[in-house]
Amino acid sequence: MGLFNSLMANAACPICDSTLEKEIQFKHGAVRQYRYRIGDRLRLSEGVPSTPGKVQVEGITTCLVCQTASLVSKITIDADIITAVSVLPILDTAPPKEDKPEPRHGRSKSKR
Repeated sequence: MGLFNSLMANAACPICDSTLEKEIQFKHGAVRQYRYRIGDRLRLSEGVPSTPGKVQVEGITTCLVCQTASLVSKITIDADIITAVSVLPILDTAPPKEDKPEPRHGRSKSKR
């Protein structure tokens, strides 16, 4: 993932329902390995203007109880202040399998 910031927050795991403090990695604001908590103001890179209004950014975390990795989180930021976080339920996002014809047994071409 390269450089990222971390949000330390209590969030429920959608797999096992445990609620523990999780480190949620995200990229928004000045990305310099900063650690934040709900209510903190994001640091911004020099020359980057403040973001007015609400934005939602994705983060990623791991549940320390059930060891489910790569849980996607939604972080809400309002006027550069982190206001909320939720861990999203895992959905089957694999692309649908293509219908392939059944393999043919035997020869496909007749010999003359």
